[in-house]
Amino acid sequence: MSFKIDTPLEKRIQLSEKMREKYPDRLPIIIEIQKQSNPIQLSQTRFIVHKSYTVGRLITEIRKNSPTLKSDEAMFLFCDAKNNGILAPISKTIEELYTQYKDADGFLYFTVAKENTFGQEILETIDSTFNGIFNGISKFLF
Repeated sequence: MSFKIDTPLEKRIQLSEKMREKYPDRLPIIIEIQKQSNPIQLSQTRFIVHKSYTVGRLITEIRKNSPTLKSDEAMFLFCDAKNNGILAPISKTIEELYTQYKDADGFLYFTVAKENTFGQEILETIDSTFNGIFNGISKFLF
C-alpha cells in the first residue's frame, strides 16, 4: 500500500498544507515500508515531525513503536525516492532533508528497510557446526 499511489495529488497537497498551517514548527512526512518477506509493521505511515528532529531520533522513535523489529536487525531510512533513494544521514535534521528532498505534494517521503546486521544466520550456522563437532568429540571422550 502506497500513500502516493492510493491518494490523489490534490488531496495530498491539501493534507500537507493543512498540517503545515496547523503545526508551523513541524513537517509532514510519509514513512513507507520496503517490500520484503518480513517487513516492519507500523501503525501509521503519515507523521508530523518537529523540524529539529534528526534522522537518528526519528529512527529511535520508529524502532520504539515497531513490535516486529528485533534487536539484531538494523533499520535504514532512505529518502529522495525519485532518484532511487539515498541513505538519510543520521545527523541531518528533518528540516534539512525536507528542504532538499520534499515532494511536489509537500510531503517528505522515507522508505524504511531492515537488515540482519549481527549475523544471525552466521551465528546459527556456527552454533550448529559447533554442536556437531562437540557431539562428535564427546563420542570419543565418553
